[in-house]
Amino acid sequence: MPQASPQGPGRLTPALCLALCLSWLAAPALAAPPAAPAAPAAKAPAQGEAAWAKEMPAIERRRQARLDYVQAVTEFNAGRYQNAVRLLQQCLAVLPGDEQARKLLALAQEQARKSQTGSLQVTSTPPAEVFLDGRPLGRTPLNLPALAVGRYKLQARRGGFSREHDLVIKPRTATSVTFDLQSQLQVQVLHAPGSQQPRPGRGFVLQVPLGWRLAPKTAAADLRLSPSQGQGLIQVNSGPLRRAGDLKQQVRMWEDEFFASGTPLQDKQNGRSLSLGGVKAYEAVYQGGGQKAKFYFLVASGRLYVLRGVFPQAEYALGAKALDEVAESFRPQ
Repeated sequence: MPQASPQGPGRLTPALCLALCLSWLAAPALAAPPAAPAAPAAKAPAQGEAAWAKEMPAIERRRQARLDYVQAVTEFNAGRYQNAVRLLQQCLAVLPGDEQARKLLALAQEQARKSQTGSLQVTSTPPAEVFLDGRPLGRTPLNLPALAVGRYKLQARRGGFSREHDLVIKPRTATSVTFDLQSQLQVQVLHAPGSQQPRPGRGFVLQVPLGWRLAPKTAAADLRLSPSQGQGLIQVNSGPLRRAGDLKQQVRMWEDEFFASGTPLQDKQNGRSLSLGGVKAYEAVYQGGGQKAKFYFLVASGRLYVLRGVFPQAEYALGAKALDEVAESFRPQ
């Protein structure tokens, strides 16, 4: 093996250079340094917009539910409870866990029910069975705290007697009805007021209708009745015939004096002839000054009898029915 000879410091002989080159070529190649980790790829803008669009309907529903709640509070405070119920139900459909909305809904539903009902109290003398539109309710006294708003036919029955009342139930209003079911009262008048002496056999007999009573005596009438509830009167007057003439002529003469007296009942609605208990009679209706009146005229034993019922316009129908009962039972003596 050739040996190197000293040829100066740091110098390589040709043989040593050859050996070094051969050893580098035979050595394994050095591994490349590891690459730096790649940065995460940015999300494509199109993917972010799609996710946001997917979330938007739910966000909008929650926002609208909150607006429904605010509007429901306004409707509740304004007394529009049905509107408040509808809005709160919409709110809870989206936000079922909202306890505040749930409590307000219960309160609004309660107030909505009350706004559609009124109360009714029914009493009678004596006690009687009560029917509402033909449906039995029980025996008086009755108290119905929640009756649907509307119109009804209220009836009280006892034995062979019954009375009816056209009932109107208003929202949040207490209505009281009293029935008088005492036996009908027969009244006999034997002389006309103003006569110097009573004359038996000259007068009339009639039945007092249920719900009416005798009013205090007055010089202005032979007999006067007043209702146990409501307003109006039924009155009977009689007097001798002043001039000859048939019934219609007697009525015309009476009307001349009646209209001249300044009565507000100046508007004659209608008139017709009929028979009362086999006696010729005439029926007429007058109105004016917020009142409406029905009159029956008949002549018997040389006297003109006038049966009248005067009532406020709103109570005319019931009052006229009571007057009809009086007229049907009326018998001159």
